[in-house]
Amino acid sequence: MSDILKLLIICAVMGISSYAVGLVPLSFPLPAPKVRAISILGSGILVGTALVVIIPEGISMIYRMASHLEDSHELPTSSDIPENDMIRLTIRHGGTDSGPRAQVGLALLLGFIFMYIIEKLSFLIAAFSELFSAILPSSRSSSGSFTSIDMSTIRNNIFGGISSRVSSAPATPSTPANLEAGNSVSGTRSPYSHHHRTDSIIQSNGTDGSPTPDSSNTSSTALGLVIHAIADGIALGASIASGDSSVEAIVFLAIMIHKAPASFGLSAVVLQTDGVQGAKRTLALFAAAAPVGAILTYFIIVFLGSSDTELINWWTGILLLFSGGTFLYVAVHVMQELDQAQHGTHGEQEIYHSTNTTVTDGADALLGIIGMLLPLLTLFVPED
Repeated sequence: MSDILKLLIICAVMGISSYAVGLVPLSFPLPAPKVRAISILGSGILVGTALVVIIPEGISMIYRMASHLEDSHELPTSSDIPENDMIRLTIRHGGTDSGPRAQVGLALLLGFIFMYIIEKLSFLIAAFSELFSAILPSSRSSSGSFTSIDMSTIRNNIFGGISSRVSSAPATPSTPANLEAGNSVSGTRSPYSHHHRTDSIIQSNGTDGSPTPDSSNTSSTALGLVIHAIADGIALGASIASGDSSVEAIVFLAIMIHKAPASFGLSAVVLQTDGVQGAKRTLALFAAAAPVGAILTYFIIVFLGSSDTELINWWTGILLLFSGGTFLYVAVHVMQELDQAQHGTHGEQEIYHSTNTTVTDGADALLGIIGMLLPLLTLFVPED
């Protein structure tokens, strides 16, 4: 099977699956413990995939390329250097004496920073909005200032049981009574939901005192998730360009598992502001983002390589390392948020510290470790 056909099939499966999973919250409530378990397992797989598969594969490609160039006696030395040979020379020396080491570190760092910017996208939008309003006061919206949320907010709501509440009852104002008694999922109070309430995050009180959805917040969250999905597509496209079937399989698995909770949360949040049809449109955009990113990445690698296997391998290695940085950022932050969602703030730790909580902590840790170890299975797959 050709790489292009394989790419199209994988992208079709990914897009359809992501869309189908995202439709679940639109049909019936989801039990928060199951969503949480999927999130923990997926986060563990992301960590393992980044450390065991993506980063080592990217490093291997770059150093293999550098080693090949060191052994080559045909490096250009004149001022009339063809473009591809100039790129090879740059790859060899990396602009510094560190060579490949600098390239590896820079690619990982850029991936990490990229996801940090995406996570804080709505804060950046809010900051520019406030700055613009300060310069042009007349442009300030009569509906009030923009309320910024980051990408961790949607994940915290997922872990606190947002999906279970969406289909069950209309939203109610965020009163102290509701914060104490209304944050239950299947009869169990969510410790973290006291300061990450869905209705307090994506809604604001209208003139009659009733909650009114704030679609601008939801739009920024959806935009962040779509860009995040494109970053996932970069990892998939680079893995397919690598030509290693084991790398392709584990990257695809990692992306699919950790996209499921994101699809849940996105559908649940958009449903409250845009209704079912709006949620389906946003979900379709989210589902298509990763396949589009994968296809573009694959063809960009091939184009930049200009059918030169060495350059294709170098670009593949760089993009794999970039994706490894994005995976590490997301996985580490999701696991921290899961722990916070379990225990709440420091003041609530004593309240919820019980035998049941200890058992849950142990089960969560075990799930996370299992997820981290799963990518090790790729070590038993013979390389192509």
